[in-house]
Parts: sequence; C-alpha cells; structure tokens
Amino acid sequence: MASPTSFEPTVRPTSPRPGQRVAVALDDSPHSWRALEYTLDFLVDPKHDHLVLVTACQHAESWSDTFVSALMAENIAASFAPFAGGSTTALEDESRKKAVDQNLADQEQAKSMLRKAAALVRAHHHAGAHDPHIPFSIEIVQGASAAEAIVSYVNDKAHAIGLLVLGTRGLGAFKRAIIGSVSDYCLHHVRCPTVIVKNDQA
Repeated sequence: MASPTSFEPTVRPTSPRPGQRVAVALDDSPHSWRALEYTLDFLVDPKHDHLVLVTACQHAESWSDTFVSALMAENIAASFAPFAGGSTTALEDESRKKAVDQNLADQEQAKSMLRKAAALVRAHHHAGAHDPHIPFSIEIVQGASAAEAIVSYVNDKAHAIGLLVLGTRGLGAFKRAIIGSVSDYCLHHVRCPTVIVKNDQA
C-alpha cells in the first residue's frame, strides 16, 4: 500500500504592492476631513501611492488652474489672489448678481478648504522623522451635482483612480432615501473600490 503523499503549501515571496492613485472627496464637512485623516493614517502608502484631493465646485473653470498651480507650488500668497472676473455692478438683473455673488462665495470656500487640505497632507509628512513625503495633487471637478461630478472624474480611465475614499454623515436608510447622500450615490456608481469613513465624533 502506497504511503500518502506529503503536501507542503507553496509560499509565494512577498513583494511590494503596485502603487495606486487614491482619491479623497472633500466638501469642507467634518465627515470629509475625517475621511482625509483616515486616508493619511491608514490607506495611502507614501512609498507607492499618489493621493488625489477631489472637490466639486461650480463655475471653477475661470480660476481653478491658476489657483491649483500656485497652491501646489506652495505659493500660498498667490493662492489668495482674488478672482479677476467682470464687475457685478454692471449687472442689472438682481438674480444674476446674486448668482455671481454666490459663485464667488463658493469659490472662496473651496480655496480655503483646499489650502487646509494641502497643509494637512504636508504636515502629515512632518509628523515623524522617518515619514516619507506623500505625493499628492488637487482636482476641482464640475457637474450637475457634486456626486455626479465626482463619479464622472473617478470613472474616467485617464485619471486611473484605484480607490475612492469618502466621509459620511451616517444617515439612516429613510433619510438617505429622502434627501440623498453623496457617499451613497458614489458607492453605487463608481467602478473602483470605495471606502466610506464614518465620523465617530458626529
């Protein structure tokens, strides 16, 4: 009678995983800041990955490129330069004037948020003496809604996003059905793996 054949499992040698582009969606809420902090602490590998800070802002085409270029060059003073658009005093239509004013307010909020986000990423590099720099970039996207703009950007193969990270307000199923949820929409429409980070302090 033949003796049973011994079996030893094959152990594959470990190797560094390939890098990926990790996108974090920001909207200046505590939930999105928590998502960024979680990503920096646990999800992005500074040696292999590239972090992409994504935010949605309407009518950003007139200022986003100049602002992002200044911010990425760490030219903080230039990033505070006002938008050199047309004067609103010549607008006779009050509704149009309000729309322009709102767009300018949204622009300043987006700029302030992105300055803070860039500072957080750079500060994370300095948190430990042996922490390598985390490579990152900034994308300002536009669309019919913030959720659709983010999904469109992430699903574009040209951007090669391997992981999307979002915060969530922790809404129940009923509230999500009534008022909607950016994280819920993205979770069901993006093609790449998605991480939803809950804000424990919410």
